[in-house]
Amino acid sequence: MPLQKGSSKAAIAANVATLRREGYPEDQAVAIALRTAGKSHNPAKSRAKAREIVAAGGCGGGKRKVAFCAAPRKRSSATNPLVIAHPRGQIVMLGWLTELDDLSWPVNAAPMLAYDTRGRLFIVYPEAPAGRATPRERASYARTHWGAPGQGKATDGVIAEGPFKALPLSKSITYTTKKGSYGKQVDYVHAWGEGGRGAFTPPIVVAHVCQNGRKCPGWRRIALIGGTYRVTERGIVG
Repeated sequence: MPLQKGSSKAAIAANVATLRREGYPEDQAVAIALRTAGKSHNPAKSRAKAREIVAAGGCGGGKRKVAFCAAPRKRSSATNPLVIAHPRGQIVMLGWLTELDDLSWPVNAAPMLAYDTRGRLFIVYPEAPAGRATPRERASYARTHWGAPGQGKATDGVIAEGPFKALPLSKSITYTTKKGSYGKQVDYVHAWGEGGRGAFTPPIVVAHVCQNGRKCPGWRRIALIGGTYRVTERGIVG
């Protein structure tokens, strides 16, 4: 849901409430709301700043000082907001995910950054070749790669599954690929919100949590949840 514009306490409180309902942790929700309002954010003071925000309705009614619109302390897995949406239709490779904030991968060991028919991003961990891509998939690839046709190969892969834990607030993402007639791989860096209009919400970066603290098949896999961006012929927008 788009965030409200303005720097008033009511607008900030409403944006914090919106982000909390979408599953953002408290500190991330406050940071995004303050940044949207054009105010500086110091993580060490986020709780103190948040308590100064007056929530006008939407959090139980009336006017009261709150740190955030508190969600229930216990959630069932069915209502846990840290749930990744499954891709709609076929997903098409945008490039190799080589950097995501403080995380980085060499190209030869990087997961794929792909998008579905809605323009939503998915981090895919390749497993095995799966034949040839369809004409529609190849056309979609060319649209987001400035006419470059690609190799036309399809790959089976998996995306991270829950349970998840949220990682720190994401600021940017980098993918590596070839576009147009330029024959070399290039790093494309996107800062969340870039190219969009108005307020924006970055996606939540989540990591799979293995049970009992042990390594498991999904160990070290990450995913993106939510956000107001879209993948277009220009690349990632918003």
